[in-house]
Amino acid sequence: TGEPKFDLMFNRVYGPVICGAAGLYFLIGALSLRSKKIVADDNGLTFSNGNAISYASMKKINRTPMAKKGYFSIEYEQGQATKTLKLTDRQYDNLGLLLDEIVRCTGAAPAETGSTESTNEPA
Repeated sequence: TGEPKFDLMFNRVYGPVICGAAGLYFLIGALSLRSKKIVADDNGLTFSNGNAISYASMKKINRTPMAKKGYFSIEYEQGQATKTLKLTDRQYDNLGLLLDEIVRCTGAAPAETGSTESTNEPA
């Protein structure tokens, strides 16, 4: 009859539309990742969206899952509330260096001998 079957129609019309939409989605995602940054300066952490956490407000650093799972969490006080921030290597690069800088600037020491969890209490 001269009409294309489903597989030919998919290759001509549906495939390029689906692949184009997926490509656009991944392009937007890649461009948004470039703008995500964390700056560790003398005062604390500053994020690309303008949020900031001072080293003095950090109460607890849980770096236990960093080696195996690629993230660590920071417990800090903002106002009267205690909040937890999870930083993962899927969102940010060089988290190991950032963690080392946070530990150095806060003077964090392990809470107990043999523990990998740190607090902001001087040793």
